[in-house]
Amino acid sequence: MHYNDRLPTLPIHAQYTINASSAQVWHAISAPGNLNGTHPFCKSNQVKKWNGVGSVDTIEYFNGVRLKRIFTEWTEGKGYELIIGYGKQAVAKVDWEVTAKSEQAADLIIRIHLIPSIVLKRYPKVFRSLLSKIYLVPTMKKYVESVVKGFKYHIETGQKVQPNQFGYNRMFSVRQA
Repeated sequence: MHYNDRLPTLPIHAQYTINASSAQVWHAISAPGNLNGTHPFCKSNQVKKWNGVGSVDTIEYFNGVRLKRIFTEWTEGKGYELIIGYGKQAVAKVDWEVTAKSEQAADLIIRIHLIPSIVLKRYPKVFRSLLSKIYLVPTMKKYVESVVKGFKYHIETGQKVQPNQFGYNRMFSVRQA
């Protein structure tokens, strides 16, 4: 999979303080299959290879979308970078970062560098800018906030995050009957 860094990106991020040490937060985000039980839109997170840089896994969302993640940078105890997408083209680069605030508090920051021309490629070019503003950015902002909240909830309580626990997401959820 290739990430084209020459294409324009939309930066989207979320940051929350977690009442746990930075080591505990790092352990949670760096464990193989880390999205199982922590991600409110993840049906399955299957590991293909796990060893820092070069790690590969897949995430299947509740709506059936399946994306591949390839880890391109890894700084033990601090964070990592990955590209995510399907087929040969990545749709985003994602940075995960843990920053200690105190001995028992750390920030988890997730930054998504989304490539709207790829995400919205099935729509005519004339509509992509408007769709980015009214649909893509707000939906992805809620998405990344829900993911960080999921890790916060799981780390602080030890409990599994439930599907759509922090709200429905139009891009990744399936409506419950």
